[in-house]
Amino acid sequence: MKSKILITLLLVLGYGHSFYGQVVVGGATYPVEGALLDIKEYQADAENTTATKGLLLPRVKLSDLSSLKPVVQTETEVNKKEHIGLQVYHIGDDEIPAGIKTWNGSIWTGGGGLNKILGFICLHFPFKCIKQQNRKSISMRNIRNS
Repeated sequence: MKSKILITLLLVLGYGHSFYGQVVVGGATYPVEGALLDIKEYQADAENTTATKGLLLPRVKLSDLSSLKPVVQTETEVNKKEHIGLQVYHIGDDEIPAGIKTWNGSIWTGGGGLNKILGFICLHFPFKCIKQQNRKSISMRNIRNS
């Protein structure tokens, strides 16, 4: 008898609630359409801000841009595909500049900093960019003079 009452109670309480695969963190509202995860401190104000804080990504030290380590201990083709889109903050070293890195299935991409700025310059202005072997210096020559 008690189990029938419990089952009935659970069905009645559960029936009135809809379940969504989308989540809002920090608020009791629905997520923005198209977002699986909507992180906000409060509803959007007149300037469309929803928080006074940011997202802190996991900080890791990558040693090889073509390896998932140290994120996974054993690399396989399956987990390389499973981790596509994974983002971390690489703390930086002499070889790999600090910045947000995204795993694309075979390498970590992104980075920002000087490389991103110089990449923008090389794409949009008439210079020939030559990246030196030590990865720290980049020289630019005017194409007309080379």
